[in-house]
Amino acid sequence: MLLVTASALGGVSCGGQSSGTSRAQSEVRALFATVAADGRAHRFAVICHREISGLLQELTYLVKGDCPKALAAEWAEGVQLTHIASSTRILISGRTATVFDGGSPDRAYLLHGRWVLAELPRNKAHARPNEALEVAKQLNPGFRKDHLPELNEETPAPVRGAGGA
Repeated sequence: MLLVTASALGGVSCGGQSSGTSRAQSEVRALFATVAADGRAHRFAVICHREISGLLQELTYLVKGDCPKALAAEWAEGVQLTHIASSTRILISGRTATVFDGGSPDRAYLLHGRWVLAELPRNKAHARPNEALEVAKQLNPGFRKDHLPELNEETPAPVRGAGGA
């Protein structure tokens, strides 16, 4: 698993970034390019099952949502998806990447060795940064009360075929 540690950060030279940070930034750029290509090709199920976090998949399952259908509707209305250029600022902090593209920042998480979207690509009219975590924080007290696992960035996706997507 790729982690940016204090020792890696300590190796940053005066004129640049550590190779771990540069690699993570390249991987995040690749994730957003893949999502954009899949969206343009209307491969919304691929985005929903492979390119978003387990937390987003679990929230979709809990509300009995249809992620590909909802994503197709958002895309048709005009998705606000980061357009990453080589000059786009990407901040890597631990296992979270924040992409500053001039609009609302987009986020990705490093989970099990790969970067996934922390938020669904969204329509500008509906942009709410960190919406998934806000919803999880509202649900967690009820989950604790019922002795269920809490939702967080590392929540796994529901198992397909066992009531999952």
